[in-house]
Amino acid sequence: MAQHENEPLEPVKPTEHGPDLEAVRERHEARCNMQSALAQQNQTIHTGAPWRGLTLGLFGVVILSVVTPYADAFLQSSGLAATYLPTGVFLLFLFALGINTALRFTRMAFTQQELMLAYVTMLVPSAIPSDGLATRLVPLLVELYYYATPINEWAILHQPNVPHWMTPQGQEVIDWFFTGKPTGAAIPWKAWMKPLALWILLAAGLYLIMISLSVAFRKRWMDAERLQFPLAQIPLMVMGDDPTPSWYSSFFRQPLVWAGIAIPFFFHTVNGLNIYFPSIPPIGLSNITLGSLFSGSRIFTDVPFYRWANIQFNFYWSIIGISYLLRSEVSLSVWVFEWFYYIEHIIFESTSIGDGQFQWTPLHTFGYTLAARYQRLGAMVLAMLVYFIASRGEIREVLLAAFGQRKRLKKASGAESSIPWWSLWAFLLGAGIYFAWTTAAGIMFSVSFLLLFFFLVIAITTARIVAATGLLWVHDYFVPMHGMTVIVGSARVDPRTWTNMGFVDFSTLSNRANIMPQLLDGMKIARQTSIRQGHYFLGIGLGLVAAVFVSFAMILWLAYTYGGANLEPWHFFNGGDWLFNRTAGFQRYHVYTHWTAISLMGAGAVFMSVLLYLHRTFLWWPIYPLGFLIGDTVASNEIWFPVFLGWVIKAAIIRFSGASAYNRLKNGALGLILGEFLSVGLWLVIDGFSGVTLHRVFPK
Repeated sequence: MAQHENEPLEPVKPTEHGPDLEAVRERHEARCNMQSALAQQNQTIHTGAPWRGLTLGLFGVVILSVVTPYADAFLQSSGLAATYLPTGVFLLFLFALGINTALRFTRMAFTQQELMLAYVTMLVPSAIPSDGLATRLVPLLVELYYYATPINEWAILHQPNVPHWMTPQGQEVIDWFFTGKPTGAAIPWKAWMKPLALWILLAAGLYLIMISLSVAFRKRWMDAERLQFPLAQIPLMVMGDDPTPSWYSSFFRQPLVWAGIAIPFFFHTVNGLNIYFPSIPPIGLSNITLGSLFSGSRIFTDVPFYRWANIQFNFYWSIIGISYLLRSEVSLSVWVFEWFYYIEHIIFESTSIGDGQFQWTPLHTFGYTLAARYQRLGAMVLAMLVYFIASRGEIREVLLAAFGQRKRLKKASGAESSIPWWSLWAFLLGAGIYFAWTTAAGIMFSVSFLLLFFFLVIAITTARIVAATGLLWVHDYFVPMHGMTVIVGSARVDPRTWTNMGFVDFSTLSNRANIMPQLLDGMKIARQTSIRQGHYFLGIGLGLVAAVFVSFAMILWLAYTYGGANLEPWHFFNGGDWLFNRTAGFQRYHVYTHWTAISLMGAGAVFMSVLLYLHRTFLWWPIYPLGFLIGDTVASNEIWFPVFLGWVIKAAIIRFSGASAYNRLKNGALGLILGEFLSVGLWLVIDGFSGVTLHRVFPK
């Protein structure tokens, strides 16, 4: 907490489960968290009936599964599931509070626990209708056939390698998907049933793995290391402590909340009106580059600083608000490491290490862009290993619980464990499904193992970053498939493996297919609101099933009604073009293990270990190690400047007005978040009725 940032602190020693990596910096919050935990235990939780919360949550899942594909694919508007605090889920939560305002004097009003159960039921499945699965997977299954030409040679290089059960069959099925079905013709649902059912099976296996890992890490991260889970706290703060949460609660009666809401609402309203009335001048809030700010100078047009011309300055009000609420070392590290990589790029190019091209084929120069990418990958691997070592006690509990050793488990931990007995078996079942599926698809076992390993490295470190920092976006350019070219080498991978590995990697192993951040945030909310573990996992399971079936049906309806060629270009053309051309390059050109990339991975791991040591050992060390994993990624390129603004505002207020002023202004920061999200919802409704497309409020 900010009010304790300057107090003298006692040294923190490693716990019995291993090194407490975050304890040195997070002991500021330990005292307050313990007091909060005691308050939670003493507070009367208004529980209500679980079926009401589950029903409300499932209804929200169905709404999101219809609206999100329509907004993403047809309107091409703001991403309702683009962040780890999903805009769509949060808007429905606010809408539920509005409904409760009307019901608060009746017996039908929802309680705190019912609303939070609905929220966590929507939280995990929220990415499924978008980049998490449906919008990525469904078009990909037919793009290989529709866009194949003699020039790209996909019919020669890829089509013979794809098992018939992986994709829908029939020329009309494929053509109508992109051109729209003829008037009076029916959507060919039957042709899609088998391939989609088998892809859902693969996704289910991966979900079981991620759920099991989240259960294993939950106890360590929540109890021993006391991570903040900032994104989980936002809906709890908005809900407040009223027995019947509503818009009439104490939170919404704070003037600073409405002042914060008004700021983004004003700017987004002006820019939205410009879409409809061009005479109203817009206010530029995003895609402001360093080159445009110094357009008359040659500094950013000549070597070596010409690369800096594309550095972005974006004003995302919600990220400014969240950054204000974060610990100062976290927000400091985000923008510091972003500039660390910018400077590193200049050094690499000045010393002729490379031209920084992306790795379209194995023959491309291994430049500084890829050097930074593999540094981060090595740091991620090191971080994941450290998390596993630190959680070895919890992993032991998973094993004991799986084999019914409850008495031994209680004796070892001193209390009843919250780890369910099925956790290990779910992990093994999920891994079995994954390896059986990829083997049936013709992917080499060693390759599928490495694919899963890299995916879990990204998934676990991303979950840790979100749990510790509360960043809305954590997205890297690295994808698991790229690891094959540097570690195994394209020459050692057969063509069948390359094609089908591309399918799996692009769809079910994408960054947004990772549900671990939402799983852990949901577990934190469930604990703080006393939601029973069984009800939480039941809500997740039912929500995932509903999201998969409804969102897949919605994507097919959109494509066959409007024609996929008229929908959002990335998912319905560019994504498949990127993937199949890249894997074609890997098939055409053969190289072996890339030792330079592996050396850079090692260097990244060493640097990460130094950062972890400094962070744990020295009280004065101001840099948060996980920032090294975030810098120079898709996410940090977009958010470094609003994070910087949030850090500057917080530092200035604490420095000149004290911690009490900082605490008073927290409601204003929450208002910035609500104002941006409410603007997304308002313009989505307006654009939906008017038919306006390409209007992205947030994120741009």
